[in-house]
Amino acid sequence: MTSLARKVNAARKADMFGRPVRISNQRVSDWRRGRNVPSNFVDLAVVLEVLIRMARPARAAEPVYDLKRWRALWEQAVRTPVKEPSRGEVVIEKTVWNRIQQAAERVGENPHEFVLRAALARAGREGPGSKSP
Repeated sequence: MTSLARKVNAARKADMFGRPVRISNQRVSDWRRGRNVPSNFVDLAVVLEVLIRMARPARAAEPVYDLKRWRALWEQAVRTPVKEPSRGEVVIEKTVWNRIQQAAERVGENPHEFVLRAALARAGREGPGSKSP
C-alpha cells in the first residue's frame, strides 16, 4: 500500500479547486476495508487511475477500467447506509486476507495489487457484463 500511496501522490493530480490530491496509506487501507467511502470522487479517481495503469493489459477495454462506471458505483456507495459486519464476517474477512497476503508474498507482490490483478484477470476471462458465481 505504501507504494500505491507513493505512486498516487507522485501523479500530482489536482482536485476541482486546483489543490494537489494527496492520499495517505491509512486512507487507502480504510477504503480497501470498506471503513469509509471516499468523500469525493476525485481522490478515488486518482487511486483508480494509478491502479488501472499498473494492471491494464495493453489493449484491454473492460468495464473495470471505465472511470465513469467507477463513479456510478461510488455514487451508489455514498447513498447506501452502512451495515456493521457480524463477528463471523469479520473473522472470515481476516482469514481470507491472511491467505491473500501469503499468496502475494509467495510471488513477491503487494497484496493489494495482487487482489486487483486477480480481479482484473477474472473480469477479462469472464467478459464484460458477465455474472460471477
